[in-house]
Amino acid sequence: MTMNKKATSWFCAIILGLSVLVAFVFFAMPEGARSPLDGLPRPADGSTYFLFDGVGKLIPTELTEEIHGPIGMALKLISKSEKAAFLVDFSSDEEFYGSLAFPRNALKHLKNGEIPPDWRSVLGGANISSVDCDDFGCLRISGAFSLKPIFSLVEGDLVFLASSPEGLKTMLRAMSLRIEPYPSYWSIEPQWDGHMTLDLRGLDRTWKGLGAEFKEGVLRCAWKEGPEGGALKWRFDGLEDLVPSFTPRYWGEVPQLPDPLGSVIGVSDLTGLADYLPESLKGPLILASGGTGSILSVPLSGVCFATFDAIDLVVSEDSTGINWEGYTLKPFSSDWDHGWFTSSPATITLSRSEIGSALGIVDKRSLKYPDLSYFDEILPSGWKHSFLWGYVNGPSLAHALEGIVKSGRLIFPEKNGQSTLLGIDALVYLTRRMRKVGTFSFTLPDISEGIFLWK
Repeated sequence: MTMNKKATSWFCAIILGLSVLVAFVFFAMPEGARSPLDGLPRPADGSTYFLFDGVGKLIPTELTEEIHGPIGMALKLISKSEKAAFLVDFSSDEEFYGSLAFPRNALKHLKNGEIPPDWRSVLGGANISSVDCDDFGCLRISGAFSLKPIFSLVEGDLVFLASSPEGLKTMLRAMSLRIEPYPSYWSIEPQWDGHMTLDLRGLDRTWKGLGAEFKEGVLRCAWKEGPEGGALKWRFDGLEDLVPSFTPRYWGEVPQLPDPLGSVIGVSDLTGLADYLPESLKGPLILASGGTGSILSVPLSGVCFATFDAIDLVVSEDSTGINWEGYTLKPFSSDWDHGWFTSSPATITLSRSEIGSALGIVDKRSLKYPDLSYFDEILPSGWKHSFLWGYVNGPSLAHALEGIVKSGRLIFPEKNGQSTLLGIDALVYLTRRMRKVGTFSFTLPDISEGIFLWK
């Protein structure tokens, strides 16, 4: 056999092999291999809708407990599924469509008109019955959860849920491509476990409270979760129409902060909130906890804020130092900074250096220039060119807040059972919440997009 004949034979063998593979994919694979998203119709242009596509366990329990009625019940069932796609069309009287993947045992029960055992904890005393939905049979789920029932049917290895028999018919048409299904392309992290879209472009109204017209508004999210933690990434197109503009910055250097560092948040620009902030706090601004401090000799974690400009305080100055709000702060200096401090009744420090200023309830010896390589480790990528970033260690922040609450109650005693310190109740609530969370961090390149990580 000549070389040309051998090459031709190999080429024909490859083509034949590819043909067999294609035929297997399109004809031999089971019907249930289709994605749940294939059963959802594409909303009409201009519709306002919510869409979820992903692993069922990603639906938070707190969300399912807050939403009631048929949609709330559908979300509870989705949280029990292996994977699901769910669409609520707010432009059509909140009509919804759900396409859920369950184990074969659950499908077997549904085909027999029975409630699967795993569903009983969700449905409670709900009833399920076989009914005639025009030209096909379906299941009707009803109960105390709502006056409106949910309609369902088994399609291959998927369970369809809809708010009406017509909705089920629409899903069957989408699955068979007689109408256009929802696009399966995700622009944000396509390989992550869950995706969500909230399209608000169908809203025909002006947000008068913000003084802006909501011309565009599409929120897209992707998230994943595992034993080591999770990640959420989002983009909100059109948000710039509603909120003030904020300018990102390059964070190539950072002023002195408490060491060791507990939690830290940096924001580049707050000029959009100029009417509510003093001049020295319009950004860039960093809030941090860590290091050490004390109030009335009670040790606590230090807290402070830092800026890249001088912090202007209304003070009087004499040979002994400066007097601020009744506290006398004595001068100090070192090789890299100078400022004023006092240790009684609290460790209050005002520090100034070539990079910026810091003011807080923190020992002056705790203020150090942070190692930015450590920030690279604890913050999501892109933080050095961003509008907002932060790292929060829940237990550490709770400890710092607890010190503020205790000291605040000492300095500002209660009168008639009420604290005279504004916001003390909010701090108490935040302290309790922070004790229960682990660590989380975030980066927002601009106001419209960002990433959030948690452990």
